[in-house]
Amino acid sequence: MKKLYYFSRSKLQFVEVKNFKKKIVAYFLLATLVLTATVYGTLNFISEVTNSGKSLSSLQQENKYLQNKLEETASLYKNLDVELDSLKDLNNTLRVAANLPPVSNEEREVGVGGGYFDNELDFINNPTRIHRDFRKTKRESKTF
Repeated sequence: MKKLYYFSRSKLQFVEVKNFKKKIVAYFLLATLVLTATVYGTLNFISEVTNSGKSLSSLQQENKYLQNKLEETASLYKNLDVELDSLKDLNNTLRVAANLPPVSNEEREVGVGGGYFDNELDFINNPTRIHRDFRKTKRESKTF
């Protein structure tokens, strides 16, 4: 194998390059690693930039869809509440016609504290409220 030399200006003489193959392999591996990281980082950045617009619009569409479904559910629940009130009135009328005592409000509440359903979507912040309201409605419907 040929020996490699370089000229050292500080020593003013030719100096042999030791471990030339190991140094070349190390530099080659380092350059490959840096190039791979740069290419991967660039492709990842481009992918994020191009997909961010798509994902944002799809999230906005999903949000709009979920808002519509939530408003629809709130509307259905309000209709159910109105129907339940009319059933209460019919129950009272039939009890008077059958000469039965009317069901008191305390019995209808079945231990559940007051409250009313409004069309605002504030129950989103308190998810247990909607479950409590549905359980209350279910219990009230069993008193008929």
